[in-house]
This record gives sequence, C-alpha cells and structure tokens, in this order.
Amino acid sequence: MLQYILAVILFFFLFWILYWYFTVRHFEKYLKFIPGPTPLPLVGNALEFTSSTNLLPTLMKYHKKFKGNFKIYVGSRPHVFISKTEDLAFFLNSSTILRKSKAYDYLNNWLGTGLLTGWGNKWKKHRKIITPAFHFKILEDYVDIFNSAGDILVEKLEEQSKKPSVDIYPFVTLCALDIICETTMGTSVNAQNDSDSAYVKSVNILLRILIERTFSTFLSNNFLYRFSTTYQEEKRALKVVHGYSRSVINSRKAEFMKSEEYKTHASTVDALGRKKKVFLDLLLEYSSNDPSFTQEDICQEVDTFMFAVRF
Repeated sequence: MLQYILAVILFFFLFWILYWYFTVRHFEKYLKFIPGPTPLPLVGNALEFTSSTNLLPTLMKYHKKFKGNFKIYVGSRPHVFISKTEDLAFFLNSSTILRKSKAYDYLNNWLGTGLLTGWGNKWKKHRKIITPAFHFKILEDYVDIFNSAGDILVEKLEEQSKKPSVDIYPFVTLCALDIICETTMGTSVNAQNDSDSAYVKSVNILLRILIERTFSTFLSNNFLYRFSTTYQEEKRALKVVHGYSRSVINSRKAEFMKSEEYKTHASTVDALGRKKKVFLDLLLEYSSNDPSFTQEDICQEVDTFMFAVRF
C-alpha cells in the first residue's frame, strides 16, 4: 500500500515539474527579451517575497538592477513590471488591451466583475454609467464631507506629532474610507474613530490576502487555495464586508422605491438642508431605467470603490 502511495506522490511531483517547465518555456517565447532574476524550479522567484514588508524593497532592487522593465515568476506564472514611460503609454492608450491580468481574479470573490476586474462590453457599459458620477458639479456637493473627515484626520495626526516619526498611511486611508463610504453609500463607518470595527478589520484582511495570493505559489493556485486556512479567513471577512454593503444598498433601495419620483426620494442632506445624490443613488436611478443593470452589478461597483480607496 505504501508503495502505491509513494508512486502516486512521485507521479504528481513529476507532473508538476513538467507542467512548470513547459509553462515557463511557453511564456519565455514572448518574454525572453525582458530581463529578470532566474526562477527556481516549481516556485519561481516566490521565495524572495516571503512577507508584504519586503515586497516593495525587492521590486525596487530589481528595478535598479535591470534598469527599468523586468519580470519575475511566481510558480510558473510571469509578472512583468513596466516603468518605462513609452511602454506604459502603449498599454494605457490602447483601446483593445482591456482584459485584466490573472492576479485580478483573486478579487472576484470580493468585487465580482465590476469596473476594476471586468473587461469587454460589460466594462465599457459600466464605465459609461459611472463616469457622470465624477462630474465636478457633483463632487462640489461633498466638500463639507471632505472637510469634516479632514478635521478628524488633523486631530489624529496632532496626537501623533510628539513622536519622532509616524507612518501616516493608516491615518490617511481611514480618512479616505470615511469619505468614500459617505459619498458613495450615504452612510458613515466612522473608521477614523473606530479603526477596530469589524468592517475595517475585514477590509484589511482581504487586502492582505490579495498580496499574499499574488506572491505565493501555493495560494495562487485556486484549487489548492480552497484547502488553506487563508481561504476560510477570506470567507469570514467577505461575510462582514458584503453584509454591510448589501444592507446599506437594500436600505437605500427601499427608500428609492417608496419615492414617487427620484428627485423627491430621501437623498443625503447637507448642513444647509440641501438634498444631494450619492454614488449609490445614481446607480439605483440607472438600474430603474435599465433592468439589465442588476442589483448584483450595483453591489459589485460599490464594493469596487470600497476596495480602491483602501488599496
């Protein structure tokens, strides 16, 4: 019996080696002119990214070593890092290279196929729907929200001012989260004053998992990932994050449905008593006129903006 088990293990190990070799060989047909560190069998360069803290220093080391663009392998999957402006312009100006890389798939459980992760006709449709929400006239209505969150940020930084140095990133992102929640969904998570809330913690967990999966040979494999404790951790965090956004959306939709016409429904009211639309209101308005833009589409776009502000 033991011999059969060992034979099966040996078979899968050899299959893994061959799969890695021929996959890398396939990619190298297109990437051989892009420099990069030599990948190790099976793991590629993943061992150099053992934690999120050494991620940026390691990437900067390779940027300097190869004087611009370079590639690394995580397992058998290549990652190309582009810094030369002419190469960036080629991709950013393209109207056909729209499909996201494989790493974006790690966000699908959280964001679905919204504006960030989607591509093709769906991406174009959602882009057209969302663009009007960023008209400067609409953004001007939220200056009071920006100021209020900014005042809290200043207070938090004043408390840290006596220290020799301070990392302002956590404070700025919590401020941004307060702003985006109120302007997007018309509700406050009070992230700056309650950074230990279940919602804020869950968002941070999901962001950490995204980085871990991107640079882990084991976690980047969707099949193997489902057997990890990280997958269970992600499920718990998603339950909190999705539960909060869906609750707000359902509440706002109920208000919208009760109104006789959109202009009179319960929009967010500012300090002067003026009603104003939030991002969610605009999505609900569009959905009422185009049933093909479903509530799930609304949820995905709201979650996308929550992710973007934290990342």
